[in-house]
Amino acid sequence: MRLTSGEQFAGFRVIESLGTGGMGEVYLVGHPRLPRREALKVLSADFTTNEEFRQRFLREAELAAALWHPNLVTIHDRGEAEGRLWISMDYVDGADAANLVRGRYPSGIPVDQVIAIVTAVASALDSIHTAGMLHRDVKPANILCAEQGMGARRIALADFGIARQINDSSGITATNTTIGTVSYAAPEQLMGKRSDGRADQYALAATAFHLLTGEAPFADSNPAVVIGQHLSAPPPRLAGIRPELSQLDTAFARALAKDPAQRFASCSDFAEALAGAVDMAVVQGGNTMATPGSAAALQAPQTEPKAAPASPPKRALSPPALVLTVLGLGLIAAVVFVGWQLANRQERSASTPAAPLSVTTTAAPISPQAPVTVTVSAPQSAVVPTPASQSVTAAPMVLADADVHGFVGFGDDARCSGYDRAVVVMRTPQSALVVCRSPGGGAYYRGLRLSDMATIELTNIAVTDSGSTVVVTNNSDGTRYEISKTGLQIVKNGEVLSSESAIEFATP
Repeated sequence: MRLTSGEQFAGFRVIESLGTGGMGEVYLVGHPRLPRREALKVLSADFTTNEEFRQRFLREAELAAALWHPNLVTIHDRGEAEGRLWISMDYVDGADAANLVRGRYPSGIPVDQVIAIVTAVASALDSIHTAGMLHRDVKPANILCAEQGMGARRIALADFGIARQINDSSGITATNTTIGTVSYAAPEQLMGKRSDGRADQYALAATAFHLLTGEAPFADSNPAVVIGQHLSAPPPRLAGIRPELSQLDTAFARALAKDPAQRFASCSDFAEALAGAVDMAVVQGGNTMATPGSAAALQAPQTEPKAAPASPPKRALSPPALVLTVLGLGLIAAVVFVGWQLANRQERSASTPAAPLSVTTTAAPISPQAPVTVTVSAPQSAVVPTPASQSVTAAPMVLADADVHGFVGFGDDARCSGYDRAVVVMRTPQSALVVCRSPGGGAYYRGLRLSDMATIELTNIAVTDSGSTVVVTNNSDGTRYEISKTGLQIVKNGEVLSSESAIEFATP
């Protein structure tokens, strides 16, 4: 039974249907208590009673809820209602990459946009693999691209419908061999062999090929033919489809190798190889492709993405070759953020000119109004400005991704101003926050909601630190933010408005 607009399910208010998948339906819903929208995935009633499907659904929720990354759709909650299992997650308001190809770029998305997408998804996949898990269904339809205003684009990898641990040898393994979409599945996955992160890399490469050319590497109406080609046929060369992309063939040949041992060590290595090949093609071919920052990328019309620019191409910016920036203790943080906002925040906070961003991709937008800038990473010196009169020294780290001033990867949104010290820093699956105290004794609270990058700053507050719990009281309305190593609880008039479990917590 499909849910209708206005209907209540598990406390959520159904706004509209977003689509139907292999396991059930997905709806846009209103949260039962908070003023936000989420995506609600509801397992079909026929599958709820199937123990195998039930086991896989529970596995999806458990594995995905344990992960956080800017380019992953965050899982919020799960449960069962009216005989149907459900799971709630971020709502990403945008098109998936498959629809972008079908609706706007049937001959292939401009290469700079593909590089930005691949870079973001590669970073997300590497974080999954580091956690000892696999995605197992990377494909264009599972990559969401949303423009969030002010030049911001969020790229998010979705659908953990068949996610599982790398060392999982449970009884559902045999079924999993047929779940991954055949057009993008790695040979070892199709043969039911034990897989690791290189299987997701193969799928990412097949996905990138589709985004660049408009079709998957092996296309046939007969799935058996496609499987046979994955197992034995060499991947087609881009040179035969889009000659201006021939420099990318070497990277694709490696990532699509039949033997996993011949592929790149990580998904980000593949993304970096693609970006480097794009830069080489510009140098050798004289701007024969639309590259990051080029006029061709910015001016390509919607129906003719490969048309020559109206004005001479500008010199390309540094290629989006890196997803990973080493910060503090060496945590690899791959973040796709808002270039416009981050640049302006850095200008406001730095007292000397900020160091240049390590990677910036200027892409033709999904919508025609304005170009989209995707900032992949920024050097630490750009995040932690130092007065000209002082030498540049790294602030002591209190977490893998935070120092005594707050988080280093979120601009000023979860970080103290200048040299103000953090009273407490915390990250939950939904938020990153910092409570700061200035030398004069004043205090303020800054928080960032990770699902949509919405921010909050409270300056009229009172801070109480009991040692185990930091309580921030908003003097304007009495709302209390109770922060401890177990999580964040927001209370107003004795009612708990929100509760989030802590992933990271420190009191510098």
